[in-house]
Amino acid sequence: MKYPRHRIVNIIDHTRLIKTDNESKEEEKLRRLMEIANEVKLKMNVTNILLSQLNRNIESNERRAEYFKPLMSDLFGSDAVGQAADTVFMLYRPEQYNIHSVEEYGKTIPAKDKIFNNIVKNRDGNLGLLIYNHNLKHNQITEYNGIN
Repeated sequence: MKYPRHRIVNIIDHTRLIKTDNESKEEEKLRRLMEIANEVKLKMNVTNILLSQLNRNIESNERRAEYFKPLMSDLFGSDAVGQAADTVFMLYRPEQYNIHSVEEYGKTIPAKDKIFNNIVKNRDGNLGLLIYNHNLKHNQITEYNGIN
């Protein structure tokens, strides 16, 4: 309240390793975390960024055999995340999934040295795929402009 023109951004990493014996407890914790994040957002007008992990056989041979694009259901606790979030996107390096090129925007785009941002939920806009160049050596990420 002391700085009303400043914006608070909370970044919460709730990534963890799930074991089958505590999965239901972890899902309940995640659901509650989403509820609290929404309450804080509404009361204090803050932005919350929650980092998560993918699950559900995301790296299985069946998924790698077809064109890989993560879906909302690939997130742990996807029901809670889908209900609470304004925007959900998934960043991934296509080369890690043996993807060499994709057909997007009416042309073939090479996947080498790229990061894909698959937007699976956006209350205020479109869904789709955003593509970035990635210089892994320097961890430099730049907007893909269709040329490089």
